[in-house]
Amino acid sequence: MDARRRPAMPAWNRPGSLVLACLLSYGVAHLVVMDIVRLPGPASGEATALGQIMALALLPVLIVLGFGAHARHVGLFVVGGCGLAAALVGAVLS
Repeated sequence: MDARRRPAMPAWNRPGSLVLACLLSYGVAHLVVMDIVRLPGPASGEATALGQIMALALLPVLIVLGFGAHARHVGLFVVGGCGLAAALVGAVLS
């Protein structure tokens, strides 16, 4: 089918996708902070500050990736995969 003749995607699911992308991204950023705190090495306060800096830099990227993918819900699956990877790293570090 020609791209010009393709029907537009309905707008009713866009706010839901945005909310889900924000929630998933926040969860992934939280897991990144927890994983960095569990790493052996620097003091707990320094590790927490480093984790918060990384999460603050990562959060907008994850939200845009989760919401802005061209294909339907592919970005949400990518952000979910990042969360799964962060959870697995946290399980290995424990």
